[in-house]
Amino acid sequence: MSEAPAAPPAASADPAPDHGIGLLLKPPSPARAAVAARRVGAMCAVELQKSATTTAPSSTPGRCSRPSGC
Repeated sequence: MSEAPAAPPAASADPAPDHGIGLLLKPPSPARAAVAARRVGAMCAVELQKSATTTAPSSTPGRCSRPSGC
């Protein structure tokens, strides 16, 4: 059997902000927009590096990649 907690959970010291839909209607500050743009750019650069390394042809000398042989 489970028992009820001895005391109610403590409330947060920080009041909960009541932004509602205002966050969607108000544009971000210029500093936050710049940080977001840099993060998106960095993620794109990482994805481009990943795709460049996975699609590069094999350059192993003396190896034939054709199934019928060379």
